[in-house]
Amino acid sequence: MLYSHPELINQWSLTKNPAGLLFFDIEERVSRARSLGEMTDQHQRRAMDPGRTRALGMQTESLQQIGNVNVRGLFGYQNTHYDDLLYNGNMDFRHNRNLYMVGDTIGGRQRQEGYYFLAELAHPLLGDRLFGGVRMNYESAVGAKMQDLRNRNTISKADFTTGLIYNYGNISAGLSGGYVSETNFVNIRAELDERHTLFYHMGMGHYSASGNFSGSESVRYEGGGYHAGLNFQYTGERWQTIHSVDYYHLNTEALVGNSYRLINGITDYDRISYRGSLLRERPRHYHHFRLHASAEITNATEVRQRSQSQPIDGVYYTIIHTIRWIEGKHIINDVSVGLDYQFIKRGNRRPLRYQLTAGASLHLYDATHYPVQNYGYYDVASLLAKFEYQHFFSWRRINISPVMGLGGRFVADSDAVFIPFPNYLENVPETDHFYYSENYYRTRMGVELATDRLPVSSISSVFMGIHSVFTHYPDIINVDENHNFSMSLSLGITF
Repeated sequence: MLYSHPELINQWSLTKNPAGLLFFDIEERVSRARSLGEMTDQHQRRAMDPGRTRALGMQTESLQQIGNVNVRGLFGYQNTHYDDLLYNGNMDFRHNRNLYMVGDTIGGRQRQEGYYFLAELAHPLLGDRLFGGVRMNYESAVGAKMQDLRNRNTISKADFTTGLIYNYGNISAGLSGGYVSETNFVNIRAELDERHTLFYHMGMGHYSASGNFSGSESVRYEGGGYHAGLNFQYTGERWQTIHSVDYYHLNTEALVGNSYRLINGITDYDRISYRGSLLRERPRHYHHFRLHASAEITNATEVRQRSQSQPIDGVYYTIIHTIRWIEGKHIINDVSVGLDYQFIKRGNRRPLRYQLTAGASLHLYDATHYPVQNYGYYDVASLLAKFEYQHFFSWRRINISPVMGLGGRFVADSDAVFIPFPNYLENVPETDHFYYSENYYRTRMGVELATDRLPVSSISSVFMGIHSVFTHYPDIINVDENHNFSMSLSLGITF
């Protein structure tokens, strides 16, 4: 229950406030270790995403109470291979929001290896009235391309968060905030004597070419920002509700040139989100409602600079000339709002018997003004829906929980205009627009197994889980490109 349904134990697990860790009531320690394997085949994707991904990893985590302090730790390792990756020489697909990305049109395999850890603790400050907590996330990864142009990416991200919760009877209010910093250093070099074209993405398929490239070049992406959150929680006789409003800001710069003196682009990313949860508890079941909404806005400063060596009194200095500096250029709006409902049936000899989940959300996405002025736009309005059923039963002291889900995306409206200019990759804006504007149907299936029948007393249980997702795009005629598929396998122990 701690890992599969933490919100039934502690509703503060739905927030980002680290002080909420204190609301987990544990006697000693709960720990698990697991290995992970994932594979993803994406025929429909963004232009700069990989078509096929294979990943292996391991993860350990523990939650324990030391005196009146709750402590949580997590450490993980992941080794990932990417295939069918074009246009992108920057392998940070998860976090990088800067659209001034370096790339080329040479495909092939890329690989990435990384580590991540989390340290979190919460403790009372004023008896049972005021609680405090801190959390530290850190990720580090190194990636390399196997074919020319050969790149090497060194990626790191740190996120520090502090939180306070004031508790008065059935009412609790929380405040959290922190700082985030991330760096992505990209070094590209040509091993062969051939000349290649290296370019910087400017949005909507347009790019700035570096000319005939046969040596080496480096780009450094620096990102820094902050985040904050407000929480309110109320506990009634047989129901609980919690509400969170979070804000996140990240500013990134792409730095190029000798000693990274030139700025190639600046991006400002802002996100505000709301999450509300209502949990009604009955003797034989739960009703769980979740309302979520978010708005993401990306703006940019278009920068064009060049450096020139100039003699002054017999000494050569590097002079930077700013050719263009245009601030406040709106790029992306990404807005969504949705409602999810869960019916969870309690069991007699086990915590749960089955659960039903249904949800729907409205998604509005528009790219109205990219860094290069007046090169096109697209906007999409779509409705997403899902329905899932999961059953929990036991057979010879083996807990088995299969799950099956159906869902889809139904596009209500979409429009796109692409204006070609010199240095233009037509496939990039068309592929990106397809990714957001195509209807699809999605099927999810999986099963989780666990048993505590073990000869080793120090191990509480052994578990295994396998899940797969198949996405079908009915309006795409080509059967080789009308689907995406992913599968994951996990093996582990709790102790």
